[in-house]
Amino acid sequence: MNHPPLAQEVIRNVCAYMRASTLVAMALTCRDFLEPALDALWYDVAFWKPFISCLQSTKELWTITTRPLEGNPRITVDVLYPRRVITLEDLDRYLTYYAPRIRDLHLGLHQTTVLSIEAWKALHVATDGKRGVLSPLLKTFYWSSPEDIAFTMGEDAARQISPYMSLFLSDSITSLSFDVPQQLPLHAKSLEEAIKRLPRLRCLNIYDESERSEPEGRASIKEFITSIPLQYLEKLTVSFVTTSMVRHLALLPHLKALCIQGENETIIDLEMTAGSDLICGSFSSLNSLRIHRTTASKFRNLLCYIPPTNVITEIKCVTDETASTSEIQETIDTMPFHCNPLTLETLWFNDFRYSRSTDEPMELDLTQEVQKVAELESPEVRQSGVRGPRSVRPRVRLSGACGPPAVDFGDMQSEAAGGRNRFPGTRPPPRSH
Repeated sequence: MNHPPLAQEVIRNVCAYMRASTLVAMALTCRDFLEPALDALWYDVAFWKPFISCLQSTKELWTITTRPLEGNPRITVDVLYPRRVITLEDLDRYLTYYAPRIRDLHLGLHQTTVLSIEAWKALHVATDGKRGVLSPLLKTFYWSSPEDIAFTMGEDAARQISPYMSLFLSDSITSLSFDVPQQLPLHAKSLEEAIKRLPRLRCLNIYDESERSEPEGRASIKEFITSIPLQYLEKLTVSFVTTSMVRHLALLPHLKALCIQGENETIIDLEMTAGSDLICGSFSSLNSLRIHRTTASKFRNLLCYIPPTNVITEIKCVTDETASTSEIQETIDTMPFHCNPLTLETLWFNDFRYSRSTDEPMELDLTQEVQKVAELESPEVRQSGVRGPRSVRPRVRLSGACGPPAVDFGDMQSEAAGGRNRFPGTRPPPRSH
């Protein structure tokens, strides 16, 4: 068969849902299937093997040494060392046919074959250190942490490899993800230089999965956020925020989604602010705000940095410290002053400790009740909820844009310790005047 019966757009959509083995077979079936199948095969790269196999004279180019994985000597990794100087002729096949197809690069832990530091140096020399030469049209890049590199390549490689990642960092990147940097100045500097040189960066994810963050790592993240313009950033995931970081983020004109999530305290030393101190136009494009691992009072302080004239449609908060009924009530009472009733659709407040410690004795003052969650004149709220102790009996009152309340129902979505009672949120019916 020389000509496929389907249009190229249809073939590409079909290829996007095929397994790698099926794509290889499809590419060998028909010439017109070749390009769509190769595009799908190389769209997302997570291993070094495809890159290594594309180099000419592969057997003559490498000396292979086997080393055990850190902490698991029963599993081994093949480490490739160059036997000779790597030239552009060795890279020609890869650079011509495959590198322009890569859009998503995530080279993580699960590697059976890796390049040595000597190999990276040889690649850097062969390409004259040109930024993004190995993936010129890359869109999404996950920068492996030094811990991941050390796991497969050893500690020495983890300390030296970061500068060579620039070979993948083309100007076309729109999404960058990495972990909070350790006490490795070279790694932190490489991250900073990368962020500064990505003019189209739209999404930045800074993760922190360690149980205890190093102060130096958090200082580096704070420096990244407050000193780099990031004027086109639309989505940010960060493991913590401080006062200076929040004030800087408030001025980003295109920031639509802010997620504050880490394994440790996420809101640090956030100063109280009054309405008169709000910067004009703060968080002008923010649609979604999600916070994990904080306290009710710190969440309330963060809300105070958001002016009521916002376009937020979703607010979700998960606390990791038990809050008193009065603290929850104060936080809830703050929400109507910083939630735009014309845009808000989802409002969720979750006391995480109560969901994890239902078998532990709890001293609750059952005479205190949270009488209401909020009174918002909002025709848009579709989903809302509170999760906390049994003494929290949330009530919500939603009103139309004008006139008396359109809906007044006593139970929102409530999840109390010892059991769950789900009452789905609702949207007030349209009113006609």
